[in-house]
Amino acid sequence: MNPPLCPISGLPMKPLFNAQVLGRHDAAFFHSPESGLIQTPQPHWLSEAYASAITATDVGLVGRNIHNRTHVSWTLSFLGLDKGPYLDLGGGYGLFTRLMRDDGFDFHTTDPYCENIFAKGHEPGPGFTAQAVTAFEVFEHIPDPLTFIKDAFARYQTRNIIFSTLTYGEAPPARDWWYWCFETGQHITFYNRHTLALLAEKVGCHYFSLNDEFHVFTEQPLTRIQKLVLSNRRARKLYDKYTRKRRRRTGLTLPDYEVARTRLRASQAAPAA
Repeated sequence: MNPPLCPISGLPMKPLFNAQVLGRHDAAFFHSPESGLIQTPQPHWLSEAYASAITATDVGLVGRNIHNRTHVSWTLSFLGLDKGPYLDLGGGYGLFTRLMRDDGFDFHTTDPYCENIFAKGHEPGPGFTAQAVTAFEVFEHIPDPLTFIKDAFARYQTRNIIFSTLTYGEAPPARDWWYWCFETGQHITFYNRHTLALLAEKVGCHYFSLNDEFHVFTEQPLTRIQKLVLSNRRARKLYDKYTRKRRRRTGLTLPDYEVARTRLRASQAAPAA
């Protein structure tokens, strides 16, 4: 059997280890020395893993969305991407989109595997375009990140993406790394910063990260001042302090309520079929 090819470098990957996922499926994990990508190819158990879109172990879902809200609001303003609209890919229940709309950002959400509960009516329609897209806890779920990004950029006419995935260091992590999540079977692809830098290069973007989890691909390169702010934690705090008032926006909660109420009244007034 030939080794699988890395979806980023296109070169053969090397065996890393085997592990049991979902408590019963044997999975072979491979590593690409060129790109740093780690992956288990042909994960035949995914339909079983996604029987419930949100796993029982995802106890950090609410806290993570609140955390992302703060980082994304800051990043969009910092990069001058503050006009919108925006789209959250793999948006789950729509909680992040609701939080961002409450903060005044025109966010929409899409997720083929999960019901949108908190941001109903804010799904992308035909021809929808975005100034930027986001993807949180998505990249470790997809088999081909290069195609995923290219498709999103083409469909929504943007070249800016903010996303999260926990990166590992120079060497592949040990088998007891918590982010493997063998019990859930949903994490199939893993990255380090070299992987993400190469991925950004492949899609013609510039890459930077705020930490090991929070990453950004942008169409435009960072200015010298932006690089200075990002490279120095103290400078970042000062920037945040002195721009907080300017970054404050009018929330969309009340307008969204009026739209939702109008739609509900219209549906109630419609004649029964």
